[in-house]
Amino acid sequence: MTKEEREKSLLWHERLRPLQKKFMRETLLWGYEKEDLEQECYLLLVKCLERFEEGLGVPFESYYKIQLYGWRANENRKKREYTSLNDEIDRMVLEKKDEGVDVEGEVVMRIGIEGLLEKLGDLGRTERAIIKRHYLEGRKLTELAKELHLPYSTLKNKKRKIAKKLATLCWQTHIER
Repeated sequence: MTKEEREKSLLWHERLRPLQKKFMRETLLWGYEKEDLEQECYLLLVKCLERFEEGLGVPFESYYKIQLYGWRANENRKKREYTSLNDEIDRMVLEKKDEGVDVEGEVVMRIGIEGLLEKLGDLGRTERAIIKRHYLEGRKLTELAKELHLPYSTLKNKKRKIAKKLATLCWQTHIER
């Protein structure tokens, strides 16, 4: 670097100091060291002075700013840790294998679900639709209220009454068996 180039870089360094301070303030939040950032800002300034072409139709300040923010984006991209989805699935499968298979519980659950589905037929069309959409499809009550043009509190009370009715029907069937 010649004496002229060094003087030019120092002149631009002083001139762009506010931009560099703003950039460093923002970038420090990402976990970088202040001294490292100051050095990177200066080294990037020297590189920009060498590469900048007047014919681009862009002010040097804008060119430098774009290079600064691009540098930070690249550095952050390098820091990212990627986790494989396969690792998570493998872990879940291993945990599932570790848990003992509760065959008896599965059978009781299936019988209960079959009985519940039978009793859904005893409900009215609207009641059945509310229970199916909320419990089986996992839809939120707010969505259902909008869809059925009902106030949320009314739908919530209906759902509670339907659940009680369904529980009563299932209990009666259980006693009859």
